[in-house]
Amino acid sequence: MSDTIGTISLGKAAKEFNISRDTIVEFLSRKGHKVENSLNTKLTEEMHVLLLQEFKQDLKVRQQAEQITIGRIKTEAREAAAAQAAAAPIVKKEEPREAPVAAPKPEPILEPVAEIVVTPPKEEPAPKVHEVVNPV
Repeated sequence: MSDTIGTISLGKAAKEFNISRDTIVEFLSRKGHKVENSLNTKLTEEMHVLLLQEFKQDLKVRQQAEQITIGRIKTEAREAAAAQAAAAPIVKKEEPREAPVAAPKPEPILEPVAEIVVTPPKEEPAPKVHEVVNPV
């Protein structure tokens, strides 16, 4: 993507080559460079050149993937569609619509399911009271 001279951050290199930071750190450590696995770690020009040589295929794949659009419209296509829409206005014919007629709802027929019989609770007889009369 870019052949800039100077330093580049590890996060930007990972995005550029479409590979993980771990892959870059592992590769550079095998080549004898000590690199901390942090987004803001700066890579030298020499490290960047090594990455370009090793991962140029991944860079090509990323560039090809950027050309493919799935589920979104590129800016140029969006602008072309807007220009075309402005050049040819769309005229819609309005057709008279019939008002929807609500069908009459039938009256619900209620049928008795069971007869409910309510019986009053039974009254219990009052307890008998025995009076004790004390003879005096």
